[in-house]
Amino acid sequence: MIADAEQYKSGFTRHFYKPQPLRTLEDIAADILAVEKEAEGLLDGLLKGATR
Repeated sequence: MIADAEQYKSGFTRHFYKPQPLRTLEDIAADILAVEKEAEGLLDGLLKGATR
């Protein structure tokens, strides 16, 4: 029964799966820089709040 379920899953995936296009390196780098900037702002807020 498990083997039948595995065959069903692979058949379904083969017919209906549509892979998403990969993101460009520039898009990924921009996202990383945006997250770093946001994290830096959050850390600054925490440090300024701790000195009060």
